[in-house]
Amino acid sequence: ARNGHLPGAFHWHFLEHAFAPVHEVVVPPQEAQVDAPEGARHPPPSLHSCEELLQELPLDGVSEVVVYDEFGMWSSFAYFVLRGCGFGEEGGILLRNYEASWRAWAADPSRVLE
Repeated sequence: ARNGHLPGAFHWHFLEHAFAPVHEVVVPPQEAQVDAPEGARHPPPSLHSCEELLQELPLDGVSEVVVYDEFGMWSSFAYFVLRGCGFGEEGGILLRNYEASWRAWAADPSRVLE
C-alpha cells in the first residue's frame, strides 16, 4: 500500500484520547464475578467526558470530519462516541464515517494521498 493520508486528514489516536487511563487492579478469584476469568482486570476502561474528548480535537475552521482507520474497525466506534457527544448534529460540523478503510483508499491508485 502507498504511504500518506487522506487529503486534509490529521492523526488523532482515538483510543488514547477517548479512554481515561486504566488503573489496573487484579481481582482475586474469590471476588471476581462469576463470568469473569481469574485475574480479570477491574474496572474496565471508561470514556473521558464529552467535554474532554471534544476539546482535544483540532477543529478550528473545520466544516466536515470523516473518521477512518487502517482496517475500518475503530472508525465506527469513534463515530458513534462522537455522535453521542453531540458532534455532527444539525447546524454543526458534519460528521461521517468512511466505511471502507485506509488500506482500501491507498490500494486504489486513482485516489489522492497527501
